[in-house]
Amino acid sequence: MEKNKGLFQKYRKNILHLLSGAPFAFLALFVLYIVFTLLLLIFIDKRFNSYYIPNYLTISNKVLILLSLLLFLFLTCLSCFLKCKKKGKTIRKELSDKRFYILLSLGFVAVFLLQLFISSHIYFRTDWDVKRVVEAAEEIAKGTADGVPIEYFSVYPNNLMITCTLVILYRIANLFMFPHPYALILAFSSFVVCLSVYLSTLCVYRISDSRKLTVCGMGIGVFLIALNPWIVIPYTDSIAMIFPVLAVFFYLNIKNKYLCYSLIIFSCVLGYYYKPTIIIILIALAILKSFALAEKLLRKTLSLKRCAYMSLCIVISVGCAFGVYKVVVSQNKTKLDENKQMTMTHYFMMGLNDENEGIYSSKDVQYST
Repeated sequence: MEKNKGLFQKYRKNILHLLSGAPFAFLALFVLYIVFTLLLLIFIDKRFNSYYIPNYLTISNKVLILLSLLLFLFLTCLSCFLKCKKKGKTIRKELSDKRFYILLSLGFVAVFLLQLFISSHIYFRTDWDVKRVVEAAEEIAKGTADGVPIEYFSVYPNNLMITCTLVILYRIANLFMFPHPYALILAFSSFVVCLSVYLSTLCVYRISDSRKLTVCGMGIGVFLIALNPWIVIPYTDSIAMIFPVLAVFFYLNIKNKYLCYSLIIFSCVLGYYYKPTIIIILIALAILKSFALAEKLLRKTLSLKRCAYMSLCIVISVGCAFGVYKVVVSQNKTKLDENKQMTMTHYFMMGLNDENEGIYSSKDVQYST
């Protein structure tokens, strides 16, 4: 009996060691994934996206990756020069954290103004799903339609949340008599992207505690995301960006665990109604925390009281997100036909279709329908 107990204790220690090292194993896998992806881009080069010609790269991937690395090195060197030293002493007095945050905030205010300037000069009315969403929102806001077009939104109800959000923005624009209501949509899209990059930059500072890395991260985020021409497309790719960023920001900055997890769950579930892939953040958190939970079970430090509180937080957070969803989509007065809704298998087919490399396929739509 004692021998079996000693053997259990031995394995118990090994299991605890594995559980505590699980997050680092995931980090190592992520780094390997990034390295492998870059190697694929180098060796595959231009031999993909040959079906859809507008997506075909006219220059080599090697050139793009080299330019990206040069940009990264330039921003890194620039951030290093922000703190000049002479004979081991700082030339100027180091900024306090408060002033550093103020400078970052002012920098992103300037970025937002630049976004508005760029948007006003390059925007256009796009086609496909975005056109359906924007036109439906415009008609509902004007009062010329009771709800969204039944045929399209019955098939793609995932676009209902973004449509009703745009309805709210159109109504605000009409209330304040904006001469061009669509301009408010563009401004909102730019603001959400800018805020997302800003919060991401604060997360970099929180993780690294390095102003050099923070400034470098800010530069990369501004040039590759905030000033991306995609900001003029008022769709879930830009507007839903804020939800996963908020989840990470809450995780890093809120000390109260119950409040932290409640806000994370709320952000991810609400974001799910805009773009279902956002739920991946919540899945990742659940996987990581399952190791910590298993470790506490083995150590017998798990409190039933804490479990009850956490369960209550989950229920309240999901309920609040669902309530917000219902309030927003209540602007739609038409009843959709649930039998026409595209299933998850349709989206798997679209992504795995090697005939047209994941691009829209009428054959796939016909088959799924």
